[in-house]
Amino acid sequence: MMKGKGEDTTVVMAEVAGLGDEQKQMEARLAALQTEINDFLMGVPNLPHESVAVGLDETANVEVSRWGTPRSFDFAVRDHVDLAKGWGNSISRPQ
Repeated sequence: MMKGKGEDTTVVMAEVAGLGDEQKQMEARLAALQTEINDFLMGVPNLPHESVAVGLDETANVEVSRWGTPRSFDFAVRDHVDLAKGWGNSISRPQ
């Protein structure tokens, strides 16, 4: 419209040219902020469902259902970590 009226458009054209640069800066800033937000959210734990029992430790857990019967053994059951320590580095992985 300004050109049609014969007015000087230098100032307006300079503003328009600067908008592209400003947009690129804002997009870069947005990407950085999104990364920062995602990194923060990755550290926020999921909230438990409202039906989950509140307690200080695992003794407050409530058994909701059970499938099958727990196995019983005729030997002392050991933790898998303790068993692996006894093997040392001699463990070979199946191919």
